[in-house]
Amino acid sequence: MIEIVVGEDDAPERLDKLIARHLRVSVMEARRLIERGKVRTSTGARAKGVVLPAGARVLIDATPVHEGQRRVGASYAPVAEDGELRVVHLDEALVVVDKPAGLPTHPLEPEERATVANRLARVHPECAQASTDPRDGGFVHRLDAPTSGVLVAARTLLAYETLRSAFAAHQVEKAYWALVEGVVDEALTIDAPLITRAGRARVDEQDGLEALTVVHPLVRGPAHTLVEATTRTGRLHQIRAHLAHVGHPLVGDALYGGALSHAQEPQLHARSITLPHHGSYAADLPRERRDLAERLLGKML
Repeated sequence: MIEIVVGEDDAPERLDKLIARHLRVSVMEARRLIERGKVRTSTGARAKGVVLPAGARVLIDATPVHEGQRRVGASYAPVAEDGELRVVHLDEALVVVDKPAGLPTHPLEPEERATVANRLARVHPECAQASTDPRDGGFVHRLDAPTSGVLVAARTLLAYETLRSAFAAHQVEKAYWALVEGVVDEALTIDAPLITRAGRARVDEQDGLEALTVVHPLVRGPAHTLVEATTRTGRLHQIRAHLAHVGHPLVGDALYGGALSHAQEPQLHARSITLPHHGSYAADLPRERRDLAERLLGKML
């Protein structure tokens, strides 16, 4: 059973679209769940178009989604593939890996290779069977291909559902290290709603969804800063868009105004993650990113 707690950033949103977004399935699949009586709400409303208030609870029997997606989407399941993959933590419920920069988290096309999910399926094949959507390969969240660092996968469907619910309820704490342009002199709290259009996030006070990023400078250089950014919301490109919004785009992030003179991809690293009832896990900066930061800053931690 999956539980979704409707947050302030979810309302107002139709029930079918709310389910589709949280489960990462199509709206049609979400409607089929409602029609089959697999969805209950704390308000008693079950119509696909109903809009639930903030604080309402939605309970979903995830089994039909899991089985249905495996039938129609089996070709999306990650194919086991060799490749280096560093495991940060392993227990009976989950695997935490250190994602290399430049590697997508999971396949977006049938039979796609060269993703973290492919590599994980080779050493922990149970993860490929553990997620509601076969494409996830057990991963309960995603990192953009250029982003390195900690990434969490479930080993069982129960762990997957539990962790996904924790993410939906904003109970997961994530800290990122970003190498940015300009000197960040003091801590920043960036409370700016974000909206996504054509794969790019931008601040929109009227129609954007809640997004809060707290930034602390770690190391300052003559013209750059290594900062730690923490979030509970996980909007698309949230840290990249927020830092650009306050005049500090990431080094190498051309999409948000960063220069490409020192790097060809955004210098963003998922430093740590804290999961309720599981603990905290961290990954060091990759050597090449640490070397670049030290060169631009003149020092490191």
